[in-house]
Amino acid sequence: MSSKRTCGAMALSWNDFKALMVEEFCPSNEMEKLENEFWNHKMVGANHAAYIDRFHELAKLVPHLVTPESSRIKRYIAGLAPEIRGMLRATQSTTIQTAILRAGILTDDAVNGVRMNNDPRVCHECGSPDHFRNTCPKLNRAPGQTGNQLAIEGSRNNRSNENQVRGRAYNVNVNAMESV
Repeated sequence: MSSKRTCGAMALSWNDFKALMVEEFCPSNEMEKLENEFWNHKMVGANHAAYIDRFHELAKLVPHLVTPESSRIKRYIAGLAPEIRGMLRATQSTTIQTAILRAGILTDDAVNGVRMNNDPRVCHECGSPDHFRNTCPKLNRAPGQTGNQLAIEGSRNNRSNENQVRGRAYNVNVNAMESV
């Protein structure tokens, strides 16, 4: 498809046509309001979905603020919750889709972590209130096996297993995310 379109007797590029439409039907004070809203758009709480929806709406209305793609990514990250923003900047996303996917995962992890830390009666592996971590089906343990699986497998000697692994690590640079 050609980048030129015919409008009456004039041949205009699509971008020129859009600019004429904005100039004709969008007063400058309304455009300023949209630009200000876009610059001040922030994620509220853990509502990542609402943040994304409005971000995309505003980006369509003020495309000059999100061109090129790197500007779109920077603006998207700037509006995220501070905890998510710092972690996402470290991943150096090259597409907006990858940045959105990673931010969604980080937000979900943060929400689940807060939920589990606030309620001691839930499984700290999957968040279910039906069992505790030592019997979590997500850990794929043999029936009757409890405790830290790494410690059980690692304690083949008679020592007190001082090299036992504790904690959890997340890899946000998973290859599956790059294919988005």
